[in-house]
Amino acid sequence: MARYLAFLMGARAVDPSFSPEYSPDYDAVLSRNSLTEMWRSEVDIGDGPYGMASMGLAFFLYERDGVQIIGHTGSQRAFRAFMYVDPIADVGVIAAFNTVGSNGGDPQTDELRIRTTQRVLAELFPLFRADASAAGGR
Repeated sequence: MARYLAFLMGARAVDPSFSPEYSPDYDAVLSRNSLTEMWRSEVDIGDGPYGMASMGLAFFLYERDGVQIIGHTGSQRAFRAFMYVDPIADVGVIAAFNTVGSNGGDPQTDELRIRTTQRVLAELFPLFRADASAAGGR
């Protein structure tokens, strides 16, 4: 998942030595232009817990304070996961939760996912965006 997140953030475009498995063949699988197209809003969802939301192609797009965040969530049986990327600041986050508590009950991890995401988008990502701006962009 970390390699996939790094690909989405464009880490290989910034530093080709980022991964020992770096290969220019990645562009044959999915070009940066295609990825950018997938991050274009196709269906408006409206206001949500992370700001204005829409769907692109296979990704959810959130706009908060003029910043676009790309993400996707998922759940299956006793598992919840999410990932979010700020492509301008080259920062992303991945998290996963086991949704079954020790007593077999649900420890409300969906609420935890929402609160964690809100803090990441409101507090963590802006720190990296400020660093990227101070460094003159990417």
